[in-house]
Amino acid sequence: MGSDKALLRLGGETFISRLIRILEGKVSPVIVILGYHANEIRNSLPEIHDLKVLLNNDYNLGQLSSLKIALAHLDNLATEGALIYLVDHPAMSRGVVDQLLDNFERSKASVLIPTYEGRRGHPVLFARSLYDELQQAPLELGARAVVRRHEAETELVPVDDPGILIDVDTPADYQELLNKWESLTASREESSGQI
Repeated sequence: MGSDKALLRLGGETFISRLIRILEGKVSPVIVILGYHANEIRNSLPEIHDLKVLLNNDYNLGQLSSLKIALAHLDNLATEGALIYLVDHPAMSRGVVDQLLDNFERSKASVLIPTYEGRRGHPVLFARSLYDELQQAPLELGARAVVRRHEAETELVPVDDPGILIDVDTPADYQELLNKWESLTASREESSGQI
């Protein structure tokens, strides 16, 4: 990307601030794992009651290394599951979180994945029963290996939000998101009132 994705701006706020705001009041605690430029990003975070910031000194090992730190923290708490939200997927609405949590309460699936027009997106919700398996997963395979092993226990949750598919990895991806943002938020306001 050439700059910290967490500090890119969307709709008047940084990616990381937007994600925290989306999760605030929906999940507890909200855990942010920082690595590269941790202090700069930490200083930009909004203050919310249940925010926990943890440091991954081995961030160069990939996303799963950060997930393992979060799960180790959650293992000591009475959580039923973990909603994994990547900072480079900032375009999702709060309504998607509601749908995933509601479906999790009803179905008790081990993995819940939102879909839009048949395509899988983010965030992904993992039941507590998979924490150990995620902790043991090889870093090079990531959480996908666990999802594949539990395909029969995975629930796909159709949502009306194309934001779950938007992954910002390059400057071109970011520009494309900025170009779509106004129409994306306008359609959400019309359909549900949730941004």
